[in-house]
Amino acid sequence: MTTQYHRVVSGRRSWFLGTVLVLAACSTPIAADRQDRSPTQPTESTPPSPAPSASEVELTPLAVRPRHSIPAAEEGLPSLSATKVTDGNYPAGLAVAPDGRIFFTELYGGVIRVIDERGAVSEWYDVNEHFDIEWTEFYHGGLSAIAIDPDFRTNHYVFAVTQVPSRDTGLPVKSLILRFTERNGVGTRPKVLLTVPAQKITNIYSLVFSSSGTIFVPSGAYLRPGAADQPGDLAGEVLHITRDGDPVPGGPLGPKAPMTWAYGLRMPFDVAIEPETGYLVGGENGEKGHDEIDLIAPGRYYGWAEHEGIVEAASEMTQPLVDLGPGHWAPVGMIRYDGARYPKLRGLYLVCMNHQPGVYAMRIDPGPPARLMSFTKVAATCSIDIAASRDGRIFIADAYAIYELT
Repeated sequence: MTTQYHRVVSGRRSWFLGTVLVLAACSTPIAADRQDRSPTQPTESTPPSPAPSASEVELTPLAVRPRHSIPAAEEGLPSLSATKVTDGNYPAGLAVAPDGRIFFTELYGGVIRVIDERGAVSEWYDVNEHFDIEWTEFYHGGLSAIAIDPDFRTNHYVFAVTQVPSRDTGLPVKSLILRFTERNGVGTRPKVLLTVPAQKITNIYSLVFSSSGTIFVPSGAYLRPGAADQPGDLAGEVLHITRDGDPVPGGPLGPKAPMTWAYGLRMPFDVAIEPETGYLVGGENGEKGHDEIDLIAPGRYYGWAEHEGIVEAASEMTQPLVDLGPGHWAPVGMIRYDGARYPKLRGLYLVCMNHQPGVYAMRIDPGPPARLMSFTKVAATCSIDIAASRDGRIFIADAYAIYELT
């Protein structure tokens, strides 16, 4: 995918895992061979640098036809059953390598494990041991995400996200975006690419590669309702970085917020790329209901923490595709399905719901105006993450196991 940004819109161009989780990082200094870096990382004693205000952003909100309720189910889609692949200790992140191996992360245990083609499970890397992490408070923190580089066959890169808890409170204080190199079937040489401030809840839970090898990083923000998200603070945003953790050149908000791709998001657990526009389809977890499905476009503002759900009077924000109402759905893992195994699912977005467990297939018209066309439950279980192999097999996770959908 060639990254392009458009400053007009004239063309088509809790999670709670049964218990809650949090991403974090440590207030204790990291050893010299594990040093992290962040272009805008504040310390506990240093206030963050001023960020550009929302008023400086001049992008027109995306044209959306928002829905106040879910649309009808689509007829003819398959009903899939879950077959257990292996037990898991909070398998928070799933990814499938080109050779078919399934990588997963143990949230609190801090170990990356691999399931081979025979179903055997082995340890790939112990992140908690390397970074001296021990969890005593169990919220939204841990080894929360994993992604396989599209060029894995040649560069052997695997990326992950962990939080490191404060020695004083046990709560997350930083999220680390890590890059590993596989050697002889195990992870080696973990490098901290980027450090993002973490909180008790609403942190980083996924890493999503574009076809051009850049990485989208949905990053949550625990702001007081009514506060305005400031682009460039790395929270409440979708970040856009390179394999080396640098901003992708030519970001939509310019040099004052070079990593920020979109902002005003509370807890965007996961995103999937809409190929026609290059936009992102993402789930948003509201504070008190009003979870959303959004079409996330470069430079746009999505309302948090000034607004939740559909607020048609808020002309400065891009409206959600759907406001899921006062109850809690908690959209978590998401993919766009492009495999051959289930032809009727091709081109649909599959999302897991933590509070309404299951896999839901969404048909989305990117517009303009963008619309959610259908919303169909296709599997009865899935409360954490979802991933697909290159040959179209679908794998899901709940707090206790990994399954294949058939």
